[in-house]
Amino acid sequence: MQKLGINFDAVEGLSYEEYAKYIKELGFTAASSDMTTCHCPQSIAKLCEKHGLEYSFIHAPYKGTNVIWQDNIDGAAFFESLISCVDHCKKAQVPTAVVHISSGYNPPPVSEIGKNRFMALVEHANNNGVNIAFENLRAPEYLTWAMTTFKEAPNVGFCWDIGHENCFTEGISYLKLYGDKLLCTHLHDNKREKSGDLHLLPFDGKIDYKTAFKDLKALDYNKALMLEVFANNNIYEGVSPNDFLKTAYERILKLRSLLND
Repeated sequence: MQKLGINFDAVEGLSYEEYAKYIKELGFTAASSDMTTCHCPQSIAKLCEKHGLEYSFIHAPYKGTNVIWQDNIDGAAFFESLISCVDHCKKAQVPTAVVHISSGYNPPPVSEIGKNRFMALVEHANNNGVNIAFENLRAPEYLTWAMTTFKEAPNVGFCWDIGHENCFTEGISYLKLYGDKLLCTHLHDNKREKSGDLHLLPFDGKIDYKTAFKDLKALDYNKALMLEVFANNNIYEGVSPNDFLKTAYERILKLRSLLND
C-alpha cells in the first residue's frame, strides 16, 4: 500500500524535530522538502531516518526558473542551483529531485543554452544515481519538450501536480500523457482559478478527486502519495499547526481510500 507523505514546510511554529516526530505519530510514513524553504536536507534526512519516514524527494529551487533559458550570469547561477540540489539528494540519499522547467504563462523561448543545461543536469543526476522529476506548470509545451527529449533517459520521470493541472491547464490530463513515467505527486487543492495556486488541503477546494484519481488508479501507482499543502492561507486562520497536520493526515487517508477502493 502507498506510503503517505507531506512536505516539511506545511506549517510554521514547529522545529524540524517536532515536525518529524508529530507527523510520524499521526501516521505519515513519508516526507519531502523544498530547497527554497528548507535549506538543510542532510538534517532532514537524519530526522526521517530517526522517526522512520521515507525521504521521498527534494524540490529543487524554482524562483526565477525562466533565467535558465537565457545566456547570462543569472541563468548560469540558476543552473548551478539545480546541480547543487542533485548533490544534496546524493548526500542525503534522497532518490529524486523535482524540477520546474519554466514559470508563468509566457516564459522565454526554448533556447540552445537552456536545452544544454537541462541535458547536463540530467547527465549529472544520472552519474550520481539521482532521478529528475519534471513537474507540470503553466506552459505545457516546456514539459512536452522535456518529456520528449528525455524519453529514453532512465533517470527522468514526471511529478504530477494535481493542483497545477486544475488551476493552470484545466482540460489536460497529464497522467494520460506521462503516467508511465510518474515518479511522485504533489497533492493539494484550489478554487480552479488561474491566479489561485492555493495549496489547500484536499477537499477544501474544487478538485474532483474521485474522477482525477481514476487515471492514477489505472497506473497501479505504488509510490508515496505526497501532499504539498500550506497552512498560511486565511481559510486556516486560527488553526494550530498540530490541528492542520492532523486534518492533513485525515485528508490523505481519504485520498488513499479513493485510490484503493
